[in-house]
Amino acid sequence: MLNTSYLGFEFAKVTNLSNFYKNNLPEMPKVRGLIDNIKIQFSLPQTCIDVYVAEGERVYKFVLLEPSV
Repeated sequence: MLNTSYLGFEFAKVTNLSNFYKNNLPEMPKVRGLIDNIKIQFSLPQTCIDVYVAEGERVYKFVLLEPSV
């Protein structure tokens, strides 16, 4: 069964992606690549993608927003 323990985590919104990318965590190139692919696949501007990080964990959540609303 798939681990769903992340559902109970508290998430905080990333407000500055530039500083977030500079954390030098090993997964940061993959996170950045995922954000770039989301922009391309869904034709979204950066302002329509919210990134959240679990507090005290290295778990990321991406929220896609409709640009026309």
